[in-house]
Amino acid sequence: MRNHSIQDPNLPRGDFPENVTGHWSLRDNPCLVWAMNKTFPPPLEPFDPEGPWRLRYDLVYCGPRLSSPEDWVYHGWLEVNRSASIDGRTRFEATQQHILGPDPSSEWQQIETDLTLNNDSLGTLPEDEAWTLKAHTLGQSDPAARPFSQTVEQSRLVRNGKHLAWKRTIGHLGWDTPLPLNLPITTNLGLMDALQRIRQGSDGFPGFGIIKQGSSWCPGQRLKPLGESNLSVKGETLRLHGFLQTGHAHLPTFYWLDSHNRMVSIRYGILALILNPEPFLRGKCPHEA
Repeated sequence: MRNHSIQDPNLPRGDFPENVTGHWSLRDNPCLVWAMNKTFPPPLEPFDPEGPWRLRYDLVYCGPRLSSPEDWVYHGWLEVNRSASIDGRTRFEATQQHILGPDPSSEWQQIETDLTLNNDSLGTLPEDEAWTLKAHTLGQSDPAARPFSQTVEQSRLVRNGKHLAWKRTIGHLGWDTPLPLNLPITTNLGLMDALQRIRQGSDGFPGFGIIKQGSSWCPGQRLKPLGESNLSVKGETLRLHGFLQTGHAHLPTFYWLDSHNRMVSIRYGILALILNPEPFLRGKCPHEA
């Protein structure tokens, strides 16, 4: 059994709690239910999706049930910072850490993203702005691999006549990925921001492309509203509204927002991001960055 996170010493020694009700994507896995009980409901201080904000999340395992409730639940954490918009564009900085190996003493990966997006309905990528993705393996165990434990990837969308290309460079290496013209192109951060800024009741977006994690191209994306769902945790009810993203080369992803249009959960495959102002693993990586 591969345990992908730090065990919580306060985890109850019985079955995972079942007192969560709401849409199935918020409660179909015992690890997810346990994490919900641990951190929900989140603080509901005022939130302005259009202004500067900072949101933090636990990265939670949502795969097949582990051998016992004492197994690991947490996988990592994410922090996203949004700056004030200037001239219709907004800068985002994000940091994520997650465990790569079978236990917390294993290697971790830290990913830092710095990009500027259009302040439009999809948070699209401008064609004249570069973005940076830094990946760092923390605690690299293989001495031969340590010189390569850090990479910095620079990217930019470049239009040349009737062609659009995604140009990337890592050190002295560079390559282009052709992209379709006249298709909105966004990122995970752009879509997260856009969903927080649109009004409830939106019909969604029938066609766009996404550069996932800033490093892989996923065309043919669709976004449709899921309506409202009351999430009840520990006897308290939180009214949420959601969206479902589907498309090529991208796992179906469920986005859930509260009444302030603050993103409280993003569920994709066997992982979920759960809003938590103080993520459980933040600051607990045993390796220096």
